[in-house]
Amino acid sequence: MNELRKIAYLKLIQSLLSCPSGKQVKILSAHPELIDEGLVEMMRVVAEMMAEQGHRNAGWLEDFAGKIETANYSLPRLQTKLEADTLLQQGLQQYQQSQYPLAFQSLQQCLALYQKIGDKAGMASSWGVLGNIEQLRGNWDEAERLYRQSLELRIELGDRSGMATFWGVLGDIQRKRGNWDEAERLYRQSLELKTELGERSGMATAWGVLGNIEQLRGNWDEAERLYRQSLELRIELDERSSMASSWASLGDIQRNRGNWDEAERLYRQSLELRIELDERSSMASSWASLGDI
Repeated sequence: MNELRKIAYLKLIQSLLSCPSGKQVKILSAHPELIDEGLVEMMRVVAEMMAEQGHRNAGWLEDFAGKIETANYSLPRLQTKLEADTLLQQGLQQYQQSQYPLAFQSLQQCLALYQKIGDKAGMASSWGVLGNIEQLRGNWDEAERLYRQSLELRIELGDRSGMATFWGVLGDIQRKRGNWDEAERLYRQSLELKTELGERSGMATAWGVLGNIEQLRGNWDEAERLYRQSLELRIELDERSSMASSWASLGDIQRNRGNWDEAERLYRQSLELRIELDERSSMASSWASLGDI
């Protein structure tokens, strides 16, 4: 990289950092001769330096460099990707706000754009959230189809965290269908990868679900062992809502054994935390369990 080109890259990067949001493609359009691998490389070098100095835009610059690279340095493709990314974020916000019809529409639109430019990571993300919506609607077959499409691309991309997540969600579908052996197989596949990646919260979740499967089978000792393994990690991570759920699950085990006093102690421990967290639906569940005792 010669010195003049390096200076040109740095000037363009400074323009990108200082321009109003949404104007980046216009800035790049004025310098098509600079949109290449060298620019992306320099953007990442600058982003790393900014991160070391504590600049808040470092993450944005690193992310934008990735977008240019994903678009194969083509401005029309980059524009399409940016539109798709905006629609994806919009769809995610609508999904989180339980606006499922609007979220479904936004996600379908961004999926079409990602497919147009062959953005596999974007397609995988879109299919994943669309699968969540279908699962919430009770359309498990369609949810499974979408999840498997997302998983297939994540495997192709080597997205190990995503692979672990989607083996888990596919396991959830099998558990709801009563296919416990298949659910266990998928969850253990997920757990193995989460353990390898050190995703401790995910490990706790997987142990909890595996405990639930053993409880459904009537294997209370194994269920208790898995629940306690999950609880220990949740306490360490201070996941208070999940701690309350684990105590309630352990209470269920003791109630099934006829150990009323221990069951009550665990349910009250769970209830105390649920009241503190103002989880009203879960509070009702705890009171109902105490009423059963």
